[in-house]
Amino acid sequence: MADIQRIFPPESPAPRGPYSPAVVAGDFIYVSGQGPVDPATNQMSYGDIQHETRVTLTNVMRILAAAGASASDVVKCNVYLRDGNDFAAMNEVYREFFGDQRPARTTVAVDFADPLMKVEIDCIAYRPRQSRALSAPGRRLMPHRLRQQGLSLHPAGGRAGPVGSRHPDAGAGGHGLAECHVQPDGHLRS
Repeated sequence: MADIQRIFPPESPAPRGPYSPAVVAGDFIYVSGQGPVDPATNQMSYGDIQHETRVTLTNVMRILAAAGASASDVVKCNVYLRDGNDFAAMNEVYREFFGDQRPARTTVAVDFADPLMKVEIDCIAYRPRQSRALSAPGRRLMPHRLRQQGLSLHPAGGRAGPVGSRHPDAGAGGHGLAECHVQPDGHLRS
């Protein structure tokens, strides 16, 4: 049976139907279509296309973070617009979130069940399980646990690597860290 995990982040909007906000299946993360829902009130946050795109992508990023991923891990997005004339304005905000890390994307104009909603976005991210486990912000890592997973620490470089690999600055004692924490950027800190 496949390794499947359903993600329901408490800081994200509650689903408005019988679906999971995201599903992690192996090394892939599938984020369900998100709209401009304010997670604090669980109500739609209507506005112009830029406002709705910003709220929608913020929700997508929260869900990705809960699954141990980020915008740089996204390989495919689908963007649904009520009005195709909003394409350029949506793209301005979309660039704020993805910058030069541009995933494959399809954008189509559709009719939504909610006549006031202007945008919905879903995505697929690729994040190897081992990297996802190591990159969860705030996570504490112990060297013996890393070794059990076939990894070791590079103290100066701040990254985990395959067992037997050593950072050139590691002393005779090997790895030199007793405990470390994963930073939001994926680097380790002792």
